[in-house]
Amino acid sequence: MKLTTIHRTLFLALGLMGVVDCAKAVNFVEVDGTHLQFFYDADFWGIGAASVSGDSITFNTNDLKASVSVKLSSSNGSSSQDYSDFTTPGLVAVLKSSAQSVDVSNTLKADYVLASGGKASASLSGDIKSGSFSGGMFSPSASVGAFDQLIKPSSPGTGSLSQSSPASLGSWDMANAIGINASILLHADQQGGGMTSISMTQAVYSFDVTPVATPVPEPESYAMLLAGLGLVGVVARRRKAAK
Repeated sequence: MKLTTIHRTLFLALGLMGVVDCAKAVNFVEVDGTHLQFFYDADFWGIGAASVSGDSITFNTNDLKASVSVKLSSSNGSSSQDYSDFTTPGLVAVLKSSAQSVDVSNTLKADYVLASGGKASASLSGDIKSGSFSGGMFSPSASVGAFDQLIKPSSPGTGSLSQSSPASLGSWDMANAIGINASILLHADQQGGGMTSISMTQAVYSFDVTPVATPVPEPESYAMLLAGLGLVGVVARRRKAAK
C-alpha cells in the first residue's frame, strides 16, 4: 500500500492514538517455539512468511512488497516515493510455562541502492503490550515496551543494512501474552539524475526466556529424608516383632 505523505501522517496518528489497539479478530497462524507459542498476522506478513528457530521468529518480507524506488533521467528533476503499512498486533507470543524473565530484541534488515543526490530510509516500529490471548483474539491491557529502528544509508552505492533494538519485559505471568504491533515506513528521494531505492527484506523478533528453575534439595534435606526413612523402618520392625 503506497500512500502520500499526508495519508501516511494520518495513518500513523491513528495508530499512535490507539484507535486500532482494541481487541479484534486477526488471521493468526500458529508456529511453535521452544518456550513460546507464536501467532502472527498472515494477512500482513503473508502465509508461510515466518520461520522459527528456538525462541526467535523471522519474517521474510517478500510478500509485503515493502519497497520504494525513484528513477530520474533529468539532472534538474526531483521526485520521491513513500510506503506505509501497519498491523495491530502483528505478532503474539504466549509462554508455554512460567518464566523468571523474558527479554526480546527486534532486527530490521533492508537492501538499498543510493544514487548521488538520493536519500533513502526504512523504519520498523511498534508498541509491545501485555494482555490475554483467547479464541484467536489478543486483548491488550498495558504497554510494556516499544521498538523503533531507522535505517538510512549514508553514501552512494548498493548494499544491505540492519539495525536491532532490545526491550526488557521483566517478569511475565504464564497466563498472559504479549502482542507486538508492526509499523513500516519507507522513503526514497532523488534530486537530479539517478536511481534510489530501498526495500525491507527481513524482520526478526528474538526472545530470551529464563525458565523458572526447578528447586534442588539442599544436602540437609537429603539427610533429613534418609533419617526419616530410617525411623520409619525402625518403627515397622518393632511393630512386626511385637506381633
